[in-house]
Amino acid sequence: MTSAPPESTTPVPPSLATRCLRWVKANPTLHAVVVVLLSLAVIVASISGVVSRRQLERRASAQQDELLRSTTATLAGQASALLRLTALPLGWAFRSALLKDDLAAIDTYLRRMVQEPHVTDVALVGTDGVISHASDQKLQGRLAQKAFPEVALDGQSPASVVTGHEVRIVVPIMGYDRRLGTLVFSYALPELPKDRT
Repeated sequence: MTSAPPESTTPVPPSLATRCLRWVKANPTLHAVVVVLLSLAVIVASISGVVSRRQLERRASAQQDELLRSTTATLAGQASALLRLTALPLGWAFRSALLKDDLAAIDTYLRRMVQEPHVTDVALVGTDGVISHASDQKLQGRLAQKAFPEVALDGQSPASVVTGHEVRIVVPIMGYDRRLGTLVFSYALPELPKDRT
């Protein structure tokens, strides 16, 4: 009869993984540390996400503002050029009326001009520098240099001056041998939308 090998009485040492698992289960402090570290990582990640999103929003807002300023400046330049171009025939019409001493035609031109979209005021300045006709009756009889301090009234060709959201056009009206007056009108630049969607 064969006998079975004797059982060994020495216990088998547990594996390293088993020992680590027992140690983790036996130490609740480790659980708390791991939970706190994970919570801190989540909080730091969310704060950094919020901060980076706000920085991106600020950068996008600054770029949008710069684009708006650039577009407004370009629009003002183009509007000035077109208004100077259209001011020449307008000056000729006023010249014709002044040579004929047709004050009714001048008043009609002024009323008609101010009815155009974005034209805010029109004034005809005499050779003495006093406003003789204006769409705003309060301006009549005033010195043009006080009413329009930003424009030079002694130019020899149409000129434009951009003031804020408005372009002032100055048109000299010349006779055969002398200056008959100066036409000054203002054109309000259209507002560009500023919605931040």
